[in-house]
Amino acid sequence: MTTNVEHAPKVTHLVFVHAYHNLPGISQGEWVAYYDLVGIDRLRQDLRRYIQSQLDLFSESFDYGEYFSVADYDGVWDGFAEHDVKVFKLALSPEDRNTAFEELHPSDALKGLRAVVLHHISEGDLDGLRRALWLFDGIIESAVEGVEFSNPRSYIKLQTTEEFAPWFIDRLLESVEYLQKRRSESYEKFVGETFEPLRPLLEKFRPVVGRDGWPRNDLAVGRFLLIVDYFKQVVEKYVYS
Repeated sequence: MTTNVEHAPKVTHLVFVHAYHNLPGISQGEWVAYYDLVGIDRLRQDLRRYIQSQLDLFSESFDYGEYFSVADYDGVWDGFAEHDVKVFKLALSPEDRNTAFEELHPSDALKGLRAVVLHHISEGDLDGLRRALWLFDGIIESAVEGVEFSNPRSYIKLQTTEEFAPWFIDRLLESVEYLQKRRSESYEKFVGETFEPLRPLLEKFRPVVGRDGWPRNDLAVGRFLLIVDYFKQVVEKYVYS
């Protein structure tokens, strides 16, 4: 596990991205990254790239793309602000711009929804990015809610260090526990087997990151980033193994 602890990003400027998707029989993956918000452009670029690839993956898949053609996006549309409506309509063909939302074909609605999400990614501050991720999650949920049994999903979370650290340590410990219960999928099994030797460290670290006021300094964050960076290496190894 390697990271430059001495040059770890400042606590007050750090934000974590966690994304997961599972399209059974087609694709499964996880993405964890952290960013210093002094340079928010890299975060915007990475989110834009990831969201575009996820929407393409789910909407163009032979097995799942059909669900986007019959999806009900009313719940997402109801949360639109006035400016969102303008961006949405500009993404439509001229003849569809005066069509009521509920009368649009779902594939046309998806074009507008995608445009709104990417607009918030390109123009937004941290709150705008969270807004974009809320819209993205709503699009995916609306499209796959009718899929039975296989439980396809894709989500993205944007969290502070205080929010992300306890969840992340719990996530790793759960992978180890699932391994012992022999209920793990191949990906979870791979993660669990890799982190099983580190279980004592994770169990010791869990109450530390859960304390009020953690982290108190940048060195504490740097130590946590050692685990995060190692996890990123594990995920990359699984993808290319």
